[in-house]
Amino acid sequence: MTGFAGETDEEFERSLSFAEKTGFSRIHVFTYSVREGTAAARRNDHISENVKAQRYARMSALASRLYSDHLKSRIGSCDTVLIQKRTSPEFAAGLTPDYTPVRIYGSRAERHDIIKIRIVGAGEGFCVGEEE
Repeated sequence: MTGFAGETDEEFERSLSFAEKTGFSRIHVFTYSVREGTAAARRNDHISENVKAQRYARMSALASRLYSDHLKSRIGSCDTVLIQKRTSPEFAAGLTPDYTPVRIYGSRAERHDIIKIRIVGAGEGFCVGEEE
């Protein structure tokens, strides 16, 4: 969460640094919003919408980069994939046990099949696998 009441620039920078050093593969980023009737809503040190938007953008950019790094780090590895759907005749789509999305082009696998693959590439939000 970015932009919680009272969050200082230093605290936000520490959060960014922590996320980067930890190397999370996925980060769900969202901006704090006031919920009437809560203790936080009664605070008088709320962050401006402009600052919250800037912090959200920076944390989201980091999250995207870390996810891309995670997908690229999988290249060359072997795994199993549970096929979830046949998005098109061209490829089957599924997930590895750690929830990495994989597309397998040219595969005849159908929904619910579990197949062995080698990850050979990374796209925008998914890995590309080849059946072994």
